[in-house]
Amino acid sequence: MADVTIELLGQMVQRVLDNQRDHSARFTDLTSRVSQLEQSVAGLHRDNGLAAENTALLASRVDRLTDRLERIERRLDIGDA
Repeated sequence: MADVTIELLGQMVQRVLDNQRDHSARFTDLTSRVSQLEQSVAGLHRDNGLAAENTALLASRVDRLTDRLERIERRLDIGDA
């Protein structure tokens, strides 16, 4: 069995963190794209009133605020563990 060193563990942890960062970026992109789709669908249903569009716009703003709050928590190291 190969010797496990602190250096090897550090490299493994770094790979996991890199993958997590990549997944986080993809998730943020997908969230943004879903918000855009919601707004587009709401625009198609304007004959139902503006409620759907307003809901989609609010959801998009909440998503952006959530992203900003998560970045702030990461910087301050106070996010959920």
